[in-house]
Amino acid sequence: MSSDGSVREGREKSRKSSIQFVHYNAPSRAQTPAIPPIGKLGWGPVDSKIKYSNMRRTSYDSQHAFQNTTQESYGFEGGYDEDGYRRRRNRDYQRSDLDELAELEPYTTLIDYLTSRNPPILGPMESANLRRRNAKSPDYAFIWWDIRNTRQWNAFNIQTILATPDLDRLLRMPIPQSELPEPFIEDEILQQGDRSAFLTIVRDYFCTKVTAALSQSIGTRSQQSLSMMLGSELGSSADVAGVYQSPSRPNGQIRVAGFVKSCREWNTMMQAGGDEKRREFLQVLSQLQRYMREHGTRYGYVLTEQELVCVRLATDGDNLPIFGCLDIANPIQWNQHGGNRLSICLALWFLHFLAKRDPLPDWAGWEITVPPAEECSRRYCMAKDPWVPDPKRDEVELARVKRGWGEAEEPYAYGEMFR
Repeated sequence: MSSDGSVREGREKSRKSSIQFVHYNAPSRAQTPAIPPIGKLGWGPVDSKIKYSNMRRTSYDSQHAFQNTTQESYGFEGGYDEDGYRRRRNRDYQRSDLDELAELEPYTTLIDYLTSRNPPILGPMESANLRRRNAKSPDYAFIWWDIRNTRQWNAFNIQTILATPDLDRLLRMPIPQSELPEPFIEDEILQQGDRSAFLTIVRDYFCTKVTAALSQSIGTRSQQSLSMMLGSELGSSADVAGVYQSPSRPNGQIRVAGFVKSCREWNTMMQAGGDEKRREFLQVLSQLQRYMREHGTRYGYVLTEQELVCVRLATDGDNLPIFGCLDIANPIQWNQHGGNRLSICLALWFLHFLAKRDPLPDWAGWEITVPPAEECSRRYCMAKDPWVPDPKRDEVELARVKRGWGEAEEPYAYGEMFR
């Protein structure tokens, strides 16, 4: 009996010793490398072609667990190909990958982050607290009749944006929530109802969210970045500007121009009003056109506490701007939100995303060439639209005194080079 038991015990020990156990315990948070931002996953710096990679399964020492790929695997160190990126196979995220990622750290996506509800503003800004530049008191560098034509920019919509190759995938890639801060606006600011409070909301909410999303989608390699900030921080006459910065441009280059107005001062319904309302509607657009032409940028916008209107300078086949002609997109309402709708934050992010050096497929790049004043490029224009009012004779004469010319068709005047 004892001999049979000892033989059986020896066989059992031999059988157990032949089994190799593999543990699947996930590594602790201290062991797991930090999740690199999406901008570091391959979309690369500002002036680069669109490229991205995804996370993969790999071994973690002797254990098998889901691990995020390090920055070296995404081409930040080591060899690069001729475009500056290591080529990697792309694949869609699987549901199991997202579940295991969520166990490590809560995640979100750019499209959820950019289409969330905007902070509620109880009422319009008071006109008494605004610096009005209407048809009665114009800055003669730009006057309302400088805008001669407006065209519908129908391509600027959520369907066309998401149809851009690879853009929908970028917007739906998981990102740690800690990489996308959610701004908090105090109730006192929301209820204040003046221009300074509204600019605070633009700075703390829209600038913060758009800049964070650009950082994740474009990246900051080689110290290059795109950001949205107030013009007062740049010494610029624009209220808000999209700025490109790099070691070669430490002071920044303005690539997107924006102006903030009250809905009582400017709104899209003014275009269908009487001549006085139309003049005020055109005056703000002429201010935007003047600034865009000065900085050689194609894209701009007007933001009120009611809506966002994105604008594009119209150009010909040789990329020369047509003076007084603007492409205007459909207005985006303040309370418009949700993944299937174009929100204000998403539109601003995409408008800045177009400010990359390499244009996206089917979208024009940000840069345009405006000839100097002595070449009288303002004469390159079209006949006025029928709905645009005609200026009064005394208004045109005063404009000639102030800036050297009245209407766009007039010949070059010596005084233009000083404006």
